[in-house]
Amino acid sequence: MPEEQRSAAVRPSAVMSRPPGEPLRGAPFTGQKVEGLAAVRRMHVAVPPDVLAGLPAAGLS
Repeated sequence: MPEEQRSAAVRPSAVMSRPPGEPLRGAPFTGQKVEGLAAVRRMHVAVPPDVLAGLPAAGLS
């Protein structure tokens, strides 16, 4: 989860944290996990590609 963005630094960076909970890797899929992954997918496709292409680059690597 993004916590801080340092775009004024010599080399731009972002500070991230891990959300609370258990990793999904290796665990059986439950309805709640499937719903969570579906929500992430909906978020990723919420902005149409042509709109996304018109946005300035974030400058983070």
